[in-house]
Amino acid sequence: MGRKSQDLDKKLILIGQTLIQDVGVSKVSMREVARLAEVNLGMLSYHFKGKDDFILKCLDHLYAPFVAELEEINLDELKEHDFELFLFKLGQFSRNNRKLILLLIKDMLSQDEVVKTFITQNFTRHFQLTMKALRSYLKVPHEDHKKIENAMKLIIALVGGPSLINGFQECVFDKETSETDEQLKERIKFVCSAMKLF
Repeated sequence: MGRKSQDLDKKLILIGQTLIQDVGVSKVSMREVARLAEVNLGMLSYHFKGKDDFILKCLDHLYAPFVAELEEINLDELKEHDFELFLFKLGQFSRNNRKLILLLIKDMLSQDEVVKTFITQNFTRHFQLTMKALRSYLKVPHEDHKKIENAMKLIIALVGGPSLINGFQECVFDKETSETDEQLKERIKFVCSAMKLF
């Protein structure tokens, strides 16, 4: 029973992730998850403590592998290649999840408590890793907050921002505008060059 139960957990979470990416957290229906999984609604109650618990687990399963990839990069003595790889991982996550991020922003602006909880508990993880990477790469002392703040704004604007703009255009014009890995790498090389001016 343990194995089947674990497989059903995974199936439910995958269905939940797909729904979240399609409609956003606030519009996910547990009844719809059960229907798509071809199980009765009681199975969701059996495996999860409620809708909030289910949503948080779905979001965590989307977000945790991204953070794990960032944590694999040695941030203590960052070389140019490692820093570019770190930024590439940030850019890839933003690009690959652009619609989800826009939906999370929309849900957060609508005061969705589950999304606020998730972002509060989790997004600080990759922001802290990014700060550590910047300090290491730019060799900035801890008391020099201005340089790190400016570098962080540059990353948000030029690494994550374009993917969100593409996602917004896709929503408005119903036309995919995603960039390739090579285009993303070129943009990251530009960001690294700009940071050398700090």
